[in-house]
Formats: sequence, structure tokens, C-alpha cells
Amino acid sequence: ESFLYDGQAHRGSEWQLIGGSLEEGYTVSAEFTQEQTQAGKYVNSFTAYVYDENGNDARGSYEIVYEFGTLEIQPREIVLSTPDAKKEYDGTPLTNAAYWLSGGSLAAGNTLSVSVTGSITDIGTAMNTIGSVAVLNADGKDVTANYRISLLPGTLTVV
Repeated sequence: ESFLYDGQAHRGSEWQLIGGSLEEGYTVSAEFTQEQTQAGKYVNSFTAYVYDENGNDARGSYEIVYEFGTLEIQPREIVLSTPDAKKEYDGTPLTNAAYWLSGGSLAAGNTLSVSVTGSITDIGTAMNTIGSVAVLNADGKDVTANYRISLLPGTLTVV
């Protein structure tokens, strides 16, 4: 099973009996034991329970063999952009620290901490680069690893 990172814990819910059979009136259920919040791939483990027609635990009557699938929390994709800026040469650096989220979205309660480092003093062109990006959850914990971040820098031009 797969989920998009949203800062919430997820666990599997799908399973199937892939071999063997149950006696008439017996039922099987599963309790998923693996719970994940962070982006990545994990074993989607669960415990199977077998009950007789009266609801009694009948696992002792069966040999249960497990084949676990994958529980995946996919990273959230976001795009950050910086603006273009232009000025005539005056011997001082041209900078523009603005940025915006131009694609994707943050999980609820997450915030950005961005440092725009683009700068140019002499005549010419330079990228309005982003020096660092951090995504923080509501508790201030760094959750940047749960995001796939693309940067679209603007252009700084001194004429």
C-alpha cells in the first residue's frame, strides 16, 4: 500500500489468503502492526487471527505462513521559485530574498524555512539561488526528508 506523506501515521489495511483453506464456519482477520509516518518503504507486517464458528481463537490448529508486502510513504513534491531582478550598476550587490511555493503543497502544519543567497554586484547575470531549504512540522522538527524539493531560481541582472 502507498500513501503520500502528510505528517500522519499510516498502516496497511489490505491482505489476502493466498494458500490453504479454512474449515467451514472459521474466519480469519488481520491486525496490521507496522505504522509509519516518514517517507520510505517498509515491511507491511500484520498478524493473522483465526477464529472458529464460536469466535474462539483457533490459530493453534493452523500453520500460518506470512508473505508481507510493502508499506510506502511517498515523499511530497514541492517547487520553490525566486524572482528575477534587474538594476543599473551602482557598485552595491543586487539581491532579492523573496521566494514562493510555485508547485505542490506542504502537509498540514508544515512550514518552510528558506534562505535565498543569490547576489551580483558587477555588470552581468547571476542566478537568484536558494542556499538552503528546511521544512518544519508544527513541533519545529525538521521533516525535509519527507519532501522532494525542486528549485526554480530567477535571474539577477546588473546592466
